[in-house]
Amino acid sequence: MTLRFRGRLAPHLFAAVIAAVAAGVCARIAQAALGAPVPWLVAALAAGGAVLLWRYLGVYGRDGVAVDEHGIRALAGGGTIAWDEVRTLRLCAHPHATGGGTALVRYAALERDGGPALAFCDKGPLARHRIVTAHGPLADVAESGLLLALLAERLELPELLPPPAAPTAAAPAAPELPMPAVLDRRVSAGGLCLPALCAGGQRDPPRAPFSTLRTSYGIWPLVAKLGPKLATGVGQLWKAVATGAKTFKLGTAAVSLGAYSLLLSWPSAVALMVMIAWHEYGHVHAMRRCGVPVRGIYFIPFLGGAAVHEAPIPDRAQQAYVALNGPLWGFYLTLVPLVAFFATGQAHPWLAVCAALWAALNLFNLLPILPLDGGRALSSIAFSIHSGLGLALACGTLVAGLALTIATKLGLLALVLAVGALEFATEVAATQRRECLLALQCAPDLEFAWWHRLQALARTVTQGQDTPRALGQEQATFERSRAVLRGRSMSSRQLAVFAAGYVALTAALVGVIAALRHVPGADLIHGLLR
Repeated sequence: MTLRFRGRLAPHLFAAVIAAVAAGVCARIAQAALGAPVPWLVAALAAGGAVLLWRYLGVYGRDGVAVDEHGIRALAGGGTIAWDEVRTLRLCAHPHATGGGTALVRYAALERDGGPALAFCDKGPLARHRIVTAHGPLADVAESGLLLALLAERLELPELLPPPAAPTAAAPAAPELPMPAVLDRRVSAGGLCLPALCAGGQRDPPRAPFSTLRTSYGIWPLVAKLGPKLATGVGQLWKAVATGAKTFKLGTAAVSLGAYSLLLSWPSAVALMVMIAWHEYGHVHAMRRCGVPVRGIYFIPFLGGAAVHEAPIPDRAQQAYVALNGPLWGFYLTLVPLVAFFATGQAHPWLAVCAALWAALNLFNLLPILPLDGGRALSSIAFSIHSGLGLALACGTLVAGLALTIATKLGLLALVLAVGALEFATEVAATQRRECLLALQCAPDLEFAWWHRLQALARTVTQGQDTPRALGQEQATFERSRAVLRGRSMSSRQLAVFAAGYVALTAALVGVIAALRHVPGADLIHGLLR
């Protein structure tokens, strides 16, 4: 098994998004100035794709380190350095001149009998720079701390390894190593260790049985019995209203309602907001059933809404369950105007238009494109089969989304794809970190303090990286990575259930739109679907 330690993909995707936006704006300006039909969307996608291809092939794909059971090598070129050839791990510091001054680059270098072998660090903001030190050019490794831990196991360096976790005592603070430092050890024999995943997962809390109500004759005994229950019910209702007000970010809801009112009539804007709120609350309901703390529901003008959770969802089945609950709840709400339309003898066409609009919104969310619900559900299914298949499917959905954007000329879909590209970068980073943690014997004992210390030994020192806010963000990222190890992939039965549920839900929403194709107003949505 080969582990590849690379830099961060997100900055390259962000540069591609900026290039696409700039090209689209310039094409729009040229279209207004020249009066010529300039395909601004095609220009934006072409510019973004070109920048991404250049940054991926020229920077990201050619920089980094590969490790296997035989040795270590730089991705930029050169042969593999066998483990028995490595003699010394040296921790150094190198000043690097930049446009704004001088940056201090801390890096780790492997040395062998013939001289320097390989040097690496987390370049951070200097990822695009070619940094040459006394040990040669530096390879960019975002997870330099995990790579140091892996090398410490291979080179038997106890100074860099965390102590075994004690059940009654807290782990001691990481020792301060001098800079530069030289750690000289012989290489241990044996291959990389791949510990099994922890069988994690959470169960739903047990539900209390329904209480029975006994009645008696007379109004006062009835009041005596119902009074406390009514008071309790009112209190629970008030608590539910307060929780709902806290869950829904009303400020973003007001801004979104005003934005939709500029494009649509106010009844249509209200109907749209009702479906978005109901849809997102379906995600919140699923998160709470899975034991995931919820931060709230945020409304984004012209992009819908987002149910934000505070903790990661490592279990793949729970990920698919949360993703599909939004469209599922949306389908349930769509049935209300649909049934009312046919129950009233089709006398109110606006009910059919409302049902068709709500069905179309949830069907759009089921498109297999990140970050839409369908893309997340299918990614969870694919990652349960194999991580490589999951990344390939996620990348394929982005390519399919680009083709759909060009075919439909929907600028809104291009914005969705930009968000999906950044989410894909996050998934790539999480997959790489998971593989690195699986290769570490000390992964169960690796705490944030030790990881942060190892990371600081081989990264670019920047201003503000050790502030409480930055440390909190780093710790949250580290804990999310640790949570992945406690997650589980789907079983064969779960794969079949979620795949069939996705297909059935998509077919049901398409059936709602097709059933209303004869109603004026709803036929426009059916025509768009065709």
